[in-house]
Amino acid sequence: MTTTYPMITGMAITLGDLALLLVLSLAGCRITRIVMLDTISEPIRRWVWNRYGVDSKPGLLLGCPWCVSWWVSITLVGYSWLAGMTSSFWVALLLIPAVAYLTPAVGRLIERDAE
Repeated sequence: MTTTYPMITGMAITLGDLALLLVLSLAGCRITRIVMLDTISEPIRRWVWNRYGVDSKPGLLLGCPWCVSWWVSITLVGYSWLAGMTSSFWVALLLIPAVAYLTPAVGRLIERDAE
């Protein structure tokens, strides 16, 4: 039996969709941090900054948690939808901005707790 929550334009958001939102937000937080700050991706960042400049669009993209989180969330939710993890395509579309919003917020909470 699947538990559903309020209908959004004819779509049922399941408990599994809500759990997926949490998991993708945590994963998105970590991937965003890897892209922006971690040593493992430093050669890629340095290459982009040397080739295009720090103030270029690609350079700014790598330094903006909001920008990176959007691309990460599109990738994560897209993969989740293709793998059949969401209840519908429309729910997957709703998950993209939700994950993009929660990713930097979760990151701020984690960093604040680490201090």
